[in-house]
Amino acid sequence: MPTAPRRVLTPSQGRVRHAVRTTIRRITRLEPLAFLGPPRRPAGTRPIVGVVGFYGPGNYGDELFLEVFREHLGVDFDLRSIIDPANVTVGRLLGSGIREAEAILIGGGDILKPWPNGSRYWERAYLRRPVFVAGVGVPTWRPSTPESVAELSAFFGHPNVRFVGARDAESAAWIEANLRPAVRVATAPDLVCGLSLPAVRRPAGQPIFGVAVRSREQPDDLTNVRRLCERAIELGYRVRRIVLATGRVRAQDAVATDGLGLPDTELVSTDDLSEISRAIGECTTITSMKFHGVVVATMYGVPAIATMPTAKTRSFLGGIGRADLLAAYSNPELPSFLRPDLAPISDEIRDRLRHAAVAHLAELRERIAATVGAAERATAHRGT
Repeated sequence: MPTAPRRVLTPSQGRVRHAVRTTIRRITRLEPLAFLGPPRRPAGTRPIVGVVGFYGPGNYGDELFLEVFREHLGVDFDLRSIIDPANVTVGRLLGSGIREAEAILIGGGDILKPWPNGSRYWERAYLRRPVFVAGVGVPTWRPSTPESVAELSAFFGHPNVRFVGARDAESAAWIEANLRPAVRVATAPDLVCGLSLPAVRRPAGQPIFGVAVRSREQPDDLTNVRRLCERAIELGYRVRRIVLATGRVRAQDAVATDGLGLPDTELVSTDDLSEISRAIGECTTITSMKFHGVVVATMYGVPAIATMPTAKTRSFLGGIGRADLLAAYSNPELPSFLRPDLAPISDEIRDRLRHAAVAHLAELRERIAATVGAAERATAHRGT
């Protein structure tokens, strides 16, 4: 049965629909508990920081962001995910996750979407606490809408926004120009560059060529990726298929990986993030449709042929002088990107990326500590 053609709205109809959806969302997400002050912190306990991001479904890069925050902030703060798909309770819907937090940390990846998308990353209720934004990027694969930009601008311009950190200079420039945030925008490489990755030792024998694909609503034609793997075999590599996800997303990406074919090659599919990272680090070269497959490979010194040439990937590879690794999964010339003389990523580049990311995280940690410390002193003063 043929599907009905999609209705095209006029600009005024689009604005009305957006206003109605926004009103409904606000009514159902008043989160009244967020209007209460945080409970008094027991002596000797860490301040609770509510973390907001795409955490839980299992996308590799997003889950690594949470690991970065745990490594660099977890000693000083009790980090608790506010949007937790495994912990949806009435209390959470009413804002208990916000109420228990002394600060809110919003961060990780392409969550600053300037178009209607129904996400919960920029809820006004978060502004009942000091808000820190870190490591975000602005995706550009859809045009922005004035209504969405206005909503984001109202959020970022609020005086409770105390820190804004962007993943790249392009995202920082867009935020400054369009959202006019209450504070300056700091820029750093992707924060996963600051993560301490598990140690690896490359196995003896054939070099390993890793390949990672991803699931999308409309399955991709992976013919040229498969041809790239076949060229790797011709050059003496053994191919390792790596599913860059855990949990729910892992199941989806596993289907896409099956669509690649190559059933006689090695498969790494696990819910252990460290095992996924080791599988990348053991490779001599990889190709990845996922951005954080490229980032993690880079931090292991492994050249990664990126087959989704998004703005963030272009920026990252351009920033390390490796535009030779930027390709597209649909490019018929993709196999030629794997050359016998493909240079590894130098220690100098890796050290520079890590140093910049760690310094950014240190500044973030100091800003949060200064803010919740001031709040703690104010609470103590009111109690005397």
